[in-house]
Amino acid sequence: MAEIDDLLSKGLFNEEIADDIDLLPHINPLAGTSVESCLRLIREHLARFLESPHLPPPAGPETTWEWKERFPELSHLFGAYFHQDFASEYASHKEAMNDYLDGVSEQDLRKATTEIQQFLNLNKEDTSLRDAARTLGLRISPPAGVSLRRWLTDLCEIVLTWTATPPASRSATPRTRRGPRSRSGTRPGPRSSRT
Repeated sequence: MAEIDDLLSKGLFNEEIADDIDLLPHINPLAGTSVESCLRLIREHLARFLESPHLPPPAGPETTWEWKERFPELSHLFGAYFHQDFASEYASHKEAMNDYLDGVSEQDLRKATTEIQQFLNLNKEDTSLRDAARTLGLRISPPAGVSLRRWLTDLCEIVLTWTATPPASRSATPRTRRGPRSRSGTRPGPRSSRT
């Protein structure tokens, strides 16, 4: 705001600030108005905002790209482990989750927990939760008798417990089927959602 005040007090054509004026974006005022009146209006809006900032609530993602950009690790978990070929690669949800835990970095696991929590908070309705999960690559149902919301909460707890356990004490259930291991693991799978 100080810069706008300076421009308005000295005048736009003052030699003292001429070099600074050249760096500013060009303002095309509406017919019947001046650049100065536009700057005064901008200053009023800025002053009101700074006195009591009111930010609109964050908008949820709308397109597939926006969902995957906002939740990249969750998209990887769904698309690489809980995809349409799940039944041919894993014997159970637990086996797929163990494969994920075994093949993903600690940083990505921490990111997954944060993303799951944000994802659940963003999708309050079960319908929007289901649709958003499908957009991120989930192609199977949760285990029998478990709601999607409960299952995602359980996955978050599993990851939190795993990351809190010292690496030497961790033990994942051995895999019985061959499938994707990780984005950068020794067994690359065809379903990795990130390259």
